[in-house]
Amino acid sequence: MRKTSVVLFILLIFMIIITWFLSSKTGAESTRQSKLVAKYIENIVAENFIINRNDTFWRITINHILRKVAHFLEYMIIGMLACAFLNELTRRVWVSAVVSIITCPLLAYIDEYIQTFAAGRTPRWFDVQIDTFGAIIGVLLTSGVYGLLFYIKSLRAKIRMLEEKNRTFK
Repeated sequence: MRKTSVVLFILLIFMIIITWFLSSKTGAESTRQSKLVAKYIENIVAENFIINRNDTFWRITINHILRKVAHFLEYMIIGMLACAFLNELTRRVWVSAVVSIITCPLLAYIDEYIQTFAAGRTPRWFDVQIDTFGAIIGVLLTSGVYGLLFYIKSLRAKIRMLEEKNRTFK
């Protein structure tokens, strides 16, 4: 395995461990963490705009939005890392994309299953769907980049081949 593959694999495993660790937290701990981030965002917005801090948006809605965005981003990163790792390993964009798109939802199911063991947490099918969508977006972005890189590499190889042929005819 190349050095890049090893680094991507380690980052992928690290991201999965972080995600599953966060899923193992109790409902109260998880809510406390997301409310801290929501409060931070509220304070930044309040510095620049006039807001009603008693509005339910700042107490409830933004917390819910943040939690769903976190699901999406976690799995977008996992999808990107999985796809990049597989591209480095196989050098086949389509194979890497398909395997990543199949694997990431399985990780999301496990993630939600882990929540059944944490007090105050319940697994949600909607969260698996958000995770899967995030992973698919990450895989598509990464596949696009790798596809472009592999195409450029093949063009360079063709140019070199044509230059060598041109030299031999002179």
